[in-house]
Amino acid sequence: MFLDDVIAKLGKPMQALDSSCSDGEAKRLLKQLKDCLHVQCPRFDIHNVRTVLFPDIIKPAVPNPEVDKRNAELLEKREDFMELVEKALLTFPYSFFWVEYRMDVQRRAGCLVRATDNGGTTVTQYEGWDKIFKCTTVIESTDGRIEFTPDAFTIILEPTKDTYVSVDYDPYVTQFGVRKDFTAEMAQCVRASVALRNWDSDDIPTFVQPVGKPRHGKNGEKKPTKSEPTIIKFEPFLKKMRQRRSGTPDSTGQEMPWHLRRAHYANYTWGAPLFGRKPVLGKTVGRIYIPQCHVNKGKGKFKTTVGMVVVGEVKNPAGWTPMFPFSAAKEIE
Repeated sequence: MFLDDVIAKLGKPMQALDSSCSDGEAKRLLKQLKDCLHVQCPRFDIHNVRTVLFPDIIKPAVPNPEVDKRNAELLEKREDFMELVEKALLTFPYSFFWVEYRMDVQRRAGCLVRATDNGGTTVTQYEGWDKIFKCTTVIESTDGRIEFTPDAFTIILEPTKDTYVSVDYDPYVTQFGVRKDFTAEMAQCVRASVALRNWDSDDIPTFVQPVGKPRHGKNGEKKPTKSEPTIIKFEPFLKKMRQRRSGTPDSTGQEMPWHLRRAHYANYTWGAPLFGRKPVLGKTVGRIYIPQCHVNKGKGKFKTTVGMVVVGEVKNPAGWTPMFPFSAAKEIE
């Protein structure tokens, strides 16, 4: 991962690329990186997120129906993906985490995302969080340098609902145009990644991609173990959502009912988790499904087990005698 190369650089002196960067700012940046970028830092490879958000649109020199169809499909997929992002919360996933992707053959990009209070201090509990994500961008230049922009942008949420409000960019980025396009791109990728982590983990799971066995050097010494990135596997759920909307037949040849397994979704925050249970991201916090039985007429039906309840004429239930007589037995489906 790019993260491994970034951590390796932390032990070397930093050089300011702009005269406005003071020694104090450089020291604060270095402390921020060392406090967060360690073995316990959650790390995500979000190349699949960036690919959908910023599709490779081809502009043919002459009209080409096949290319036009491909471009239209990519843009439609992006719209459906943004629907997933906009419906979810951006609630507290971790105190801090790392995301990265490959920009091109020569360059990689990453971002350290921190949940902070209004003073910019990283928080460890939801109660101390002021609904702010401070994001430090990292980019690899073609000559092998690694460039940092401390707190390049800030994602601001609605204080009570944990929903997206806006992105504020550092004046250094906006006024001088330093990596402006890249910073805007990274801000969208970070927002989308946090939203995907807030979806029900049964629908949008994550998995750790193994990197293989540790390698050994020429003299038999063991080389440092590489990081194993976490991947957000949203593609299957996105495909199902698009099939339900269009009524496309599934693998069995039957039309996909609109309500597949679940009736609807609802958003729950750390302060108000599902059923008041222990807050667990993707289980009781985030965009969680509410199981009910719905039918979409004309497009199939999912049946659930129907329980039979008998009310009345209860005789000696575990030795307990009721204070009031029960009514006659009645079956309820």
